[in-house]
Amino acid sequence: MASIQSGMMRPKGLLLVVLSGLCLVLSSSLSFGQVDLFWRMRVLRYEKPLAPKSFTAVDLEGKPVRLSDFRGNVVLLNFWATWCSPCKKEMGPLEALYRRFKGRGFVVLAVSLDQGGARIVRPFVEKKGLSFPILLDSTGKAKSTYHVTSLPATFLIDRKGRIIGRSLGPRDWASEAAVALVESLLVH
Repeated sequence: MASIQSGMMRPKGLLLVVLSGLCLVLSSSLSFGQVDLFWRMRVLRYEKPLAPKSFTAVDLEGKPVRLSDFRGNVVLLNFWATWCSPCKKEMGPLEALYRRFKGRGFVVLAVSLDQGGARIVRPFVEKKGLSFPILLDSTGKAKSTYHVTSLPATFLIDRKGRIIGRSLGPRDWASEAAVALVESLLVH
């Protein structure tokens, strides 16, 4: 029988209670592993998903496209520009990630903030061989909707259209951590 005076039971018991509570909190909305995946990719995971923020922009052919058109998919929404060196470096890894998961309900949606529109963006897209949807936001409406102040800026959107995470600055979207994160989002 342990003695209370020894102090051995109290700290261990308290630690157990604290750790148990922490596990319950973390597992309430995401598994601990998924929280770790957001952290490994340096993506800020919103504790409570944000309401959908839809917008309409045009594709490279000038056709209007709404973000809400992609509801039911996991969307990686990336704001970028051809004059942004870190943005350009992300495009190859984004393409690899898109090709890996595109048949499973995953979309990379890249919104260009280039003022020159398709005349500037199309040659870059063709040279890089990008196959994911590219939208043009030369008016800045989509940028304003998402409060984008620096590039690249990326938002993760769940199948219900809710914003679940955000990252500012470049990421290696072809990394094992990125693949694991998208995989985990597709099964939830």
